Amino acid sequence: AARKACDLSHWKKWVYVDTLAVAYAETGDLHNAASYQEEAIRIASGGPAEQSAMQARLVLYAKGQAYHE
Repeated sequence: AARKACDLSHWKKWVYVDTLAVAYAETGDLHNAASYQEEAIRIASGGPAEQSAMQARLVLYAKGQAYHE
């Protein structure tokens, strides 16, 4: 579903790319999770709080951990 949302938005909505990263991490694919998280950070239009949260998730993925709220 997250990949479909990214496709439908032409990969321009950072929240969808961020969600895709979280989904990959949840399935244990931390390599793709990190790649998509980096892309979400690159295209993000959110403020400092969103940037900080995305950076924190990227650190989790680098440590081999998934993100949970």
